[in-house]
Amino acid sequence: MNVPNVLRVAHLVDCKGTGEHLWGKERVVALLMREQRASGRVDPMVVTFAPGMLGEILAAEGFRAASLSPQ
Repeated sequence: MNVPNVLRVAHLVDCKGTGEHLWGKERVVALLMREQRASGRVDPMVVTFAPGMLGEILAAEGFRAASLSPQ
């Protein structure tokens, strides 16, 4: 069985989103990760400095998400 190589990528993002919508770089990172996953060639994950909306939204969509700080 021939399995294609999948690139694992971690996006480290300093985000502050606490509202109802993603803005600025958070939105760009989320859109990029969705496109990367859709390509089938990249397995993206997000790492944030603190827990927040970006990690929550992407985790709910099935992405791997981690935070460097518990608060």
